[in-house]
Amino acid sequence: MRKKVFKLFFAWQDEKEEEWLNRMASKGWFLESYHIFYYVFTQDIPQPDTIYKLDYRKDKESDEYFSLYEECGWKYVTQFHGWYYFKGDKNNVFTPELYTDKHSKSEKYIALLFTLLLSILSLLLIGLSITTNSLPSTLSWFKYIYLFLIIIMSFAVIKITMKVKYLRK
Repeated sequence: MRKKVFKLFFAWQDEKEEEWLNRMASKGWFLESYHIFYYVFTQDIPQPDTIYKLDYRKDKESDEYFSLYEECGWKYVTQFHGWYYFKGDKNNVFTPELYTDKHSKSEKYIALLFTLLLSILSLLLIGLSITTNSLPSTLSWFKYIYLFLIIIMSFAVIKITMKVKYLRK
């Protein structure tokens, strides 16, 4: 049996997303795929020892990347725009965390920050083009969408920067 769930998590909430996925597994729902805020689960026997972990990489990963995690007991599940989803049995994985030190974990968030900053820059350039050129009145709402996106992404940059600072202490 399959189940589709719409759930909103932001980039700085990866640990909350992992906790939610762990709770779903303990109820017998296992992640099959993910697309923006849209999860697909398959049902099986509940496994409370299943844990999910997320990793972010701005570049497409190689076979070596997946082999390293596999050797440590992690199984690749799916990926979406740089976010990689892994699952494992907490009794059989080499370590319950993908990153065993704070510095390595902070590097994940720094890569995410770089991606977000490039996205904000792109949005600002598009927004500048929109505001300097006259738009038909039917598209004037477009400016507000861009402003909303820039605010949300700026908030994400602040939250992730705070995570990096915390991890670098």
